[in-house]
Amino acid sequence: MTTHVANSPPSTRITMSDGASISVETLNVNKELPKETFSKYIPQRFAIDYEDIDEHDFTYILASPVDSAFINHLSLYVDNTLIERTSSIDHTAQQYTINQGLDTITVSSALYADMDLLDIFVVYTPS
Repeated sequence: MTTHVANSPPSTRITMSDGASISVETLNVNKELPKETFSKYIPQRFAIDYEDIDEHDFTYILASPVDSAFINHLSLYVDNTLIERTSSIDHTAQQYTINQGLDTITVSSALYADMDLLDIFVVYTPS
């Protein structure tokens, strides 16, 4: 007969829609958690100036690299329209990709041609 039960420490799990998660091992009700603990994992919005996109290779260097644990939450919007991210760009379609260093995005030539004078921003969690 078993007389012992394995106890796991209390934890809080926040699950994102794509299955990524953040775990907090303990959460004390009577204590405040530092905002930095959670705020560093919340995606941020960064505006992109059209002039900052290289007109020759259609690349834009991000303010800071994307946190690799949150790569699935990287999003590019042009005039509030979500642009498709792909691993291989079709320059006749409106899409973009990110390099292996997670610090530079490349837009398709078709997207670049249509971006002038539009609101462009990228949403991601910086590393």
